[in-house]
Amino acid sequence: MAGMLQQICSWLARISASLLVFITGMISVTIACRLFNLRGPIWVNQFSEYSLLAMTFFGSAWLLSLERHTAVTLVQDYLSPKSRALLKTVHKAVGASLCALLTYYTGASTLDHIRRGVVDVGSIDVPKGWVLGVIPIGFFLLTCQFLLLFGEYWAAWRILANGEAVPEGTLAESLAAHAGGGDSEG
Repeated sequence: MAGMLQQICSWLARISASLLVFITGMISVTIACRLFNLRGPIWVNQFSEYSLLAMTFFGSAWLLSLERHTAVTLVQDYLSPKSRALLKTVHKAVGASLCALLTYYTGASTLDHIRRGVVDVGSIDVPKGWVLGVIPIGFFLLTCQFLLLFGEYWAAWRILANGEAVPEGTLAESLAAHAGGGDSEG
């Protein structure tokens, strides 16, 4: 399951990168058209808005899986490995809970928009439910990633809390190797 989730997230991250390249190119074409007093494509701004929304939600789960998102580590840098593992376990549980809740509510809202046939009127009329569909998908993938990370940090915390030998190549070893300035008991 984890491998399939990672493949889906990587695939969506590639789509996000492709969208970024595409909208950058189209905005450049629009600017070039204006320089030569030509009319550029009228849909570029609207499509750029949709693309930015999709990139945010398609790329977020991939970024979380790498744990390369922005984090304030001021406190955790001074915690023992055991305390840091517990803090991260709680963080992942809260993240999974919130994302699951947001998956439900944004999914319900999206289905309601589709059911009612709400249209986003712009240079091109687009069914709003299909535009909003990326939001519950993104939150669902974030929920899954948070749950996977929760399991990893829970296992690491249990190893560290029980004083067991830390297996090589595990998250517990990584946490123990980067011990902060906190107490050794945690």
